[in-house]
Amino acid sequence: MPRKNGPGRARRGETPGAPASSKLMPEKTEFAALQQTSLDTPPRGVTRVTNPDSPEERTMDQKTVFTQMQQYGTEWLKLVTEGTNRFTAALAEVEKIEKQGIAQAVSAVDEAGRVAKEAIGASEQISAQWRKAVNEYAQRTLELLTPKN
Repeated sequence: MPRKNGPGRARRGETPGAPASSKLMPEKTEFAALQQTSLDTPPRGVTRVTNPDSPEERTMDQKTVFTQMQQYGTEWLKLVTEGTNRFTAALAEVEKIEKQGIAQAVSAVDEAGRVAKEAIGASEQISAQWRKAVNEYAQRTLELLTPKN
């Protein structure tokens, strides 16, 4: 099915009976897309050690570079040493807490063993008392059921 207003076809006039316009696009040449040059090339001053106001690049003196590298190295060593000391202290705290936990676990196991021994002893006493009581009741029952002459 062909498009009604496809390319190459004239549009109808706005009023009935008016001739169709023969132009597809109105004449408007002042429109242009904005160019994004900052996306293509970085602005001045973004690259290393440049001043946006001066076109030439500055270089550092070797002595300055060496001094800054030494300062960076000493600061880095200080940070690493500090971090290692904190980590060692944290491990010492973990060891202390772990020892407390193990001591509590050993104590709990010892207490559970003591309670279990007491429970076994109590059940042995109850069993002995029950056997004694059953034996007495059996003897009384036999005495009552046996005739006396």
